[in-house]
Amino acid sequence: MGTLARTSSSGPGISLKAEGISTLAGACLPAVIVNVMRGGPGLGAIQAAQSDYLHATKALGHGGFRVIVLAPSTVQEAIDLTYKAFGLAVQYRNPVMVLMDGWIGSMMEPVTLPEAKEPVTFSYTGWGAKYFNPSGVGVNVVTSCLLEPEYQELLNIRAGEMYEEWKEKEVLAEEYLLEDAEYVIVAYGTAARAARTAIGELRGKGIRAGMIRPISLYPFPVEHLKRLDRSRVKFLLDTEMTLPVQMMDDIRLAVADAIPVHSCGRSGGVILTNEEIVEAVELAIAKEAR
Repeated sequence: MGTLARTSSSGPGISLKAEGISTLAGACLPAVIVNVMRGGPGLGAIQAAQSDYLHATKALGHGGFRVIVLAPSTVQEAIDLTYKAFGLAVQYRNPVMVLMDGWIGSMMEPVTLPEAKEPVTFSYTGWGAKYFNPSGVGVNVVTSCLLEPEYQELLNIRAGEMYEEWKEKEVLAEEYLLEDAEYVIVAYGTAARAARTAIGELRGKGIRAGMIRPISLYPFPVEHLKRLDRSRVKFLLDTEMTLPVQMMDDIRLAVADAIPVHSCGRSGGVILTNEEIVEAVELAIAKEAR
């Protein structure tokens, strides 16, 4: 009988764990994986980056599986979302990833720790693995190796239904000053912190900016973007600490190219600043006015 587990790494370490994460998904086992992103590709840099978005949300390992991906922007949120990740992992019997950048992973902030919970136990009569029983009666075999293609297909069909359920029930996002926004920044993690400051500076200049902050990167907050007032919002700004930016396709699909999407990014461990975001918004305004 096993127990809940968490593992963590950054960049290359997550790549090395990819086969194991796929095995967890294939065996329908809950686990939490924390990726504290740093500059890449390759061995890259040790400074903070957001360059693993596509890896986490599209192809975390072989076999076509998906995981819920949660992206905190504060240390408090990193704690809260890690607690939530364990609950989701158990609920759906699937790995869950907490995806944060190295800036959040290394900073100190005041936090409030939630009350400790009793550890989850898996009943011998449930789906958890049992101790060895020579008779084979009542033994649960936990495996990701299904040699019969029909069984493997059935597992994949059930997984697909689970992913659709996530889109209905597990989407998380923050909407910031969207009520009158004409220019909407889409950012997560540390980039969202810089964007929040930039929005205050832009509004001080009379530029009505707002933000959608995806907290669940998968499932992506499509509906939050779809319901933007297209008669008022002039463009979106994909703001990330990676080059080229990686959320662009998800953003464009959500708005069906009905709203222009510009980008603002830094890469390799360079931290994106609020001044750069302000400049990117002003440049995009000038470009749209041509």
